[in-house]
Amino acid sequence: MILLILLSFVSNTINAQNTEITTISFGNEGGKRSATDHYYITKDSIIKFRKNTDKKKGIEKTSKINSIENWNNLLNNITINSFKKIKSGKDRSTYCGSNTYIELRLNNGEIIEIMNADTNKMWNKIKNQLDKLKTDFE
Repeated sequence: MILLILLSFVSNTINAQNTEITTISFGNEGGKRSATDHYYITKDSIIKFRKNTDKKKGIEKTSKINSIENWNNLLNNITINSFKKIKSGKDRSTYCGSNTYIELRLNNGEIIEIMNADTNKMWNKIKNQLDKLKTDFE
């Protein structure tokens, strides 16, 4: 019986250690008459979708190859368990503001999305790095 409990604990520990981030996405939503950009980053690529306010333009998609160095630099600032504990801030779209979100997709199918967590140090560190990536992309 003790052996079964020990094996179960070891199995759960190994599964937790094998959890990896497969996609980081971020962007802004809301805001009065503004185009919104959404970025999807994997170890291989960076994809940007722009939803234009001009319906004739529709959604524009651009992409580029991501470097493994860039991907690893992003991952070095993210601890999954710590990211899960970040509390989202208040919704700003109600008053014509825009919401900023960061979303992690994990290899186990889990999705963690945090929005407007401006008072959290980890959030700000990740957001600053993503903003730099966004600037480099354009």
